[in-house]
Amino acid sequence: MWWFRISMAMATIAIQLSGAPPVLTDKFDVAIARPVRNSDTLPNAVIRSPRIELLPSGIFQVSRAPLVALVVEAYGSGQNILVGLPDWVSGYLVDVSAKAPAGTSTDRFRAMLRNFLEEEFHVRVHQEERPWKAFVLERGKGPVAMHSSSGGAPECKPLPQRPGEARVARSACTNMSMKDLAGALPAMAPGYIKMPVVDHTSLDGGWDFDLAWSPVHVAETEGGTTIFASIEKLGLKISSGTVPLMVTVVDHIEEINSSSGR
Repeated sequence: MWWFRISMAMATIAIQLSGAPPVLTDKFDVAIARPVRNSDTLPNAVIRSPRIELLPSGIFQVSRAPLVALVVEAYGSGQNILVGLPDWVSGYLVDVSAKAPAGTSTDRFRAMLRNFLEEEFHVRVHQEERPWKAFVLERGKGPVAMHSSSGGAPECKPLPQRPGEARVARSACTNMSMKDLAGALPAMAPGYIKMPVVDHTSLDGGWDFDLAWSPVHVAETEGGTTIFASIEKLGLKISSGTVPLMVTVVDHIEEINSSSGR
């Protein structure tokens, strides 16, 4: 049996019709969820997680998305650590269609997604500090080889490859705090950085610097520069250890089923 859930922000709509300024809420204007039945799944089909993102128009639509992908996007994006999900969540597929105001920010979209999951799947979470394996970004022994930034948006942009360096990745980073750098490294160099990165440099403000490194397989077979060596050239270092980190613990989550009445 197909089950649908429609959540309407009636108060916001009423205000908009009256001509008053709209009130921002952390709920989708409309949201519909449907579990994918076993009969809808082809035998031996490979489950691929779609991109979980909101279009600039405010449309959010995914088909045959693993529920775990939605939960991770809502509660565990970036370096947020998510634990406690039951095994069945990874194989539970859903179709979701939702509408948010055009131009909704990523942070607000995630808040809307959290509210949606809490209403639809009765998700309940809490945060607690736990000892966790992580990379620690620290000051090196030498001077800092970065320039204090004059401002602008914090970002790391990929640079074009130089002639003869087809196997070297380069990024130009501007106005990056050390916390920003720690947060960016797992996505920047996923072959090397497979754990959260925490900033213990005690360096304040934004910094401008370049990074250049070889992919893992190139560094291992041809002796290229690793991301760790590239970081050391900035007067920093990365080491692994166990540090106290805040984690998000999933206490409860339910399937959409015939007994839910939703």
